[in-house]
Amino acid sequence: MRSKVCHGALRAVDCSAAREVPGVVGAWSAADLTDVPPVRPLGSCLAGPASPSLSK
Repeated sequence: MRSKVCHGALRAVDCSAAREVPGVVGAWSAADLTDVPPVRPLGSCLAGPASPSLSK
């Protein structure tokens, strides 16, 4: 995805049109995947708080 606005913020994602395209197996946004657990940084030297797996 490309944006005309530098450092812009997405306010919403509508995947419905993508889901209707022939050959598309799936299209998801963070709102569709609410049960994905937070992730921690890889490696013991990068200890820190868990971060969301997907942007919201």
